Amino acid sequence: MQRVAVKPEDLSQCWIEAFNAGDLDGLVALYEPQGAVVDPATGQVHIGSAAIRTLLGGIIAMDVTAAASIAYCVANGDLCLGRVIWSIKGTGPDGEPFSMEGRSAEVYRRQPDGAWLYALDHPTGAD
Repeated sequence: MQRVAVKPEDLSQCWIEAFNAGDLDGLVALYEPQGAVVDPATGQVHIGSAAIRTLLGGIIAMDVTAAASIAYCVANGDLCLGRVIWSIKGTGPDGEPFSMEGRSAEVYRRQPDGAWLYALDHPTGAD
């Protein structure tokens, strides 16, 4: 199911819905296809759809669910700065329960069709 953020503050909810549904295509579609950047603070920055698909696919493959709430969303024209408080809980590859949480720093850009997509996503950038 294609999720579309018509307002920048809708983007994190679209992300959570796609993630929790295991919809990798829908999740990757929320990022600008050519130049979106995800920096998960692991030492490797992921640029573009293929790299982002690999990163998120590995996370979705685990038995996890996510939740998020918007801390702020400040738009100026076609750009928006967002901060989201998020958590992921589930079972790790070793079968043990785990949880992660963070405060992201995100930049969204309005596309020509009016939809908002991630341009930059740093899941722990506001910790």
